Amino acid sequence: MLQDRDKLIEQNKDFIYKIASSICKRRLSWENDDELSIALIAFNKSIETYDKKRAIFSPMQK
Repeated sequence: MLQDRDKLIEQNKDFIYKIASSICKRRLSWENDDELSIALIAFNKSIETYDKKRAIFSPMQK
């Protein structure tokens, strides 16, 4: 399961980069910019909240 998550994240790194750069309105660097780390964390959390049966993202539970 963890390997599937890692693969999904790796497959979407270009998408994550594109969205983060668009929001920041500048080019970002994976090595130097915290914004990309935050975007990866958000993408990872969205994976956790996705309800495959209902095809929606559920709210995070505390």
